This record gives sequence, structure tokens and C-alpha cells, in this order.
Amino acid sequence: VHLNLAPQIRGLVMSLKVKVASDLNTLPEECVVPLKPADAPSTGTVKLRLKACDAAPVSSAPVKITINDCLMCSGCVTSAEEVFFRELNTTALQNAITSGPKAGRPIVLSLSQSAILSLSRVLLDITSVEPCTVDTLFKQLEYALRTRVAGLRHCTYEDAPPVCVVSEAQHQEQSVLMNVRQISFLMQSSEPRSNIAIITHCPAVRLFITKRNRELISYIVSTASPMELFGASYCGIDASPLLVSIQPCQDRKLEQFRGAAVDVCLTAQEVHSFLAGTPQGSSPPAFCSSYTPSPTSFWQYALGPLLVLYLRAKDWISDEGLSRLLVQRADGVDLHWTKIGNELFSCTIELSQNQSPYSCVIIYKSTGYHNLQNLVRRIHALCPNKSALYILDLHACPYGCYGGACIAGDDRHPVSSVASASHAATVSADKAVLSHILAADTCAGLLEGLVQAVDRITPQETVIRTDGEVVSPEEIAARKGIQGGVRIQDLAW
Repeated sequence: VHLNLAPQIRGLVMSLKVKVASDLNTLPEECVVPLKPADAPSTGTVKLRLKACDAAPVSSAPVKITINDCLMCSGCVTSAEEVFFRELNTTALQNAITSGPKAGRPIVLSLSQSAILSLSRVLLDITSVEPCTVDTLFKQLEYALRTRVAGLRHCTYEDAPPVCVVSEAQHQEQSVLMNVRQISFLMQSSEPRSNIAIITHCPAVRLFITKRNRELISYIVSTASPMELFGASYCGIDASPLLVSIQPCQDRKLEQFRGAAVDVCLTAQEVHSFLAGTPQGSSPPAFCSSYTPSPTSFWQYALGPLLVLYLRAKDWISDEGLSRLLVQRADGVDLHWTKIGNELFSCTIELSQNQSPYSCVIIYKSTGYHNLQNLVRRIHALCPNKSALYILDLHACPYGCYGGACIAGDDRHPVSSVASASHAATVSADKAVLSHILAADTCAGLLEGLVQAVDRITPQETVIRTDGEVVSPEEIAARKGIQGGVRIQDLAW
């Protein structure tokens, strides 16, 4: 730090008041640094040397980096803490199988959509959303996991607890319908409200907003994620099974750690590593997996298409307005998205009814960290029309969850190529789903079912709090039943 002082100052003790404000400190701290120039004639400049900049002794010992070394600069996407890597990993699953309170119970393994495609690419060498591919993957995972469980529990395959692999698609659909329901509340409200709604089930986005611009917290629509809904579906069941959720990134573990009713949360990379140690035996038995495809299940977090279909079914969009929103492509129907930047798109929905205080709905669909930074910084410039309702569908990773930092990959299948292929497959599949829903022979029944599903659903709150609640390490340890407590920085969530 260089300070330019008035020349010819000698023997005068001064002080410099420095305001230190991190992105996470709500109250900045003031640091008073005493300045005492040398007795020699002043050159007009005083140099301050920070103690942290002193040369450190050279050592060959390994250096351990922990959360205490974090500068809280918000320069990284992940918000996962040290405890996630220490407590929630493949060892946690192994302990839950062998000695945990649910040891010996049936195991339910829930796969996120991105985990399904990344694991099928690595294990089956194919990227496909076809039911036969997913069914084959589920059979292989059920057999491999039960074989691994038998080895850990030192029993035969037949005596090992049964394993059921399920898709997260049903709970993903529930989460999106909850968001559509919340948006419908905003559109019908007579009370003055903000014209911005941030929709996301990505913990990194929610925590990034909390760290970077707390003024935007009130814009976040706080609905439960698919993983939270998966755990909630088993609440209240006597002798509930061991619930394991497979997600595309470490940040998802924050939901499990903060109270989601899931026993273990692993990334796709971790479950791939865990099953790599499965003893090679005979071929898996020819049994039917639990996978049941639905002709109306979107593979992506398809807020835009479902919202458009719901508004059309409620007559908020005319037939002409719907035709302007849809684009016919070779592989199916898609919404008319306008490209604003790299992986940043917008779609404008003109409303035909006067029952809403808004003239139109503008959806921003964004993936990637740089887009997230720009949107959080320039949100009011991107949402200037006070008569429009702006909906921001945000994801931190490239390609959304299909580009998660911990999706499955290996030497033959780099993560980047797996993410790209998975995203392309889901985009094509979702166009086919939208075409099926809008087909003349199925349109009326499916749209009526969509309206009933949205209007009857009760939105559930997420465990990722952004209202300033601070939970102590002791409270977190008690909540999750961790013996001896945990050392964790609770970063003002």
C-alpha cells in the first residue's frame, strides 16, 4: 500500500483508517493502522508492508487448504464447504450400508436426469434418453450396487438388502409445477409486487446472489428442489429405506446437509468410483428395473415450455400468440428463444387477458457462471419494463446441471464431451415431448391435466435459506445427528 503524504512531514505519528468489507460481511469492519515515518527526511511517500506478505519459511511438508483459507471473494461457483468433502462422500455411503441406523434396510437410489445420461455414457458408451437405454442402465446399477453391498456386509447377493434405482424426473416435474404455481400467484395478485422473479433450484445460484447482491434475495422464488421432494416423499414411512441421491455437483450436498430428508448425497463421479470396486461376477439377472417412462416428462428443468402451456390452457395466451411462440423444427417443436449471449436466451409471452397487472411475461434462460455474474450485476438494466413480469431461470454451470462440475466421466469420456452430448440429447427429447403435448389428438386432455396438476399442488419451501438465518455448527450437527459436532463456517445463509 502506498500513501502519498504531504512533503516535509517529520516525526509526526499518523493513522490510516481502512474499511474492510467482504462480500459476506453485512457489517464492514474498520481497521486502524498506525503510521510512523522514519526520522530521516520524508520523501512524501510512506510504504506499508502487510504482515501476511512477509516471506514464509520454506517447508517441504504438504500444505492443507481448508475453508478457513477462503477469501470469500465469490470468485468460484461452488459453495460447498469442507465438511461436505469430509462427511458426505463414498465413505459416508459405505458407513450407512454397514453400520448406520438404516444398515440392512432396502436402498433407494435416486438419479438426477444429468446423472442418468452421464453414467449411461460412461458405463454403456451411449448417450440416449430412450427408455430401453435408461432401463438397461438401471438394471446394471441395481445389480452392481447390490453386489457391492453384499461384499461390504459379507453376505451373499441374495441375502443383501434389495436395491431400487429410480429417476428424479417425477420430482423434477413437481418442482417445476410448484414454480409455475408461484408465478401464477404473482400474475393474479392485486397487491403491488416486484416485477422480477428468480427461478432456480441450483444452490450455487441462490448462495451467489446471497453473497453478491442481497437486495435480490426477495426476488427468489423459494421452492423445493427435486432432491428435497424425493426425500420428502418418504417422510412418515415406518422403517423407511436408505435414501441415496445422485447429483451432478458438490453443491447439491448443501441441501442434504441443511435438512433435506436424504441419508446420503453423492455426485455422479463418486457413485461411479464407488461402484468401480464392485467384484466382477456373473452377468446380472434378467429382471425388470423400476424405470417407467412418461410421454410428458421433460428431461431438462423445462420451466419455459410448461409455463407457456399452462398460460395457454388458462386462456392467458391466444391461439395466435401461441403460434408466434412456437417454432417447428426437424426434431420437434420448440419455443421461440432469442439469443442474447452465449447460453443466454429470452422469450417474450404476450398476454391476451386483462386479469393480470402485467402486459407480458419475459423469460430469461441462462446457464454459466459469467452469465450469472452479469445478470446479478445488471438485473435492473435487463428488466426495464415495469409493466412486464420478468422471470429469470438461472443455472450456474455450463449447460445447466448437464455441465455440472462432478458429472461422471473417465479417460475415454471427458466430462466436457459428456456434458455436450447429454445437453444435445435432452434438447432433442424435450422438443419431441412438446410436440406430443401439442398434438391435435392429445392436446386437450394433457393441457387439462397440466392445469389440474398446477392448481392442486402445494408449493414447498427449500431448505436453502436466503433470508439471513444463521445456523451455528452445533445446531447443524444436532440437526444431522453428527457426533462430536462439526467445524463449519456458516456463511450467513
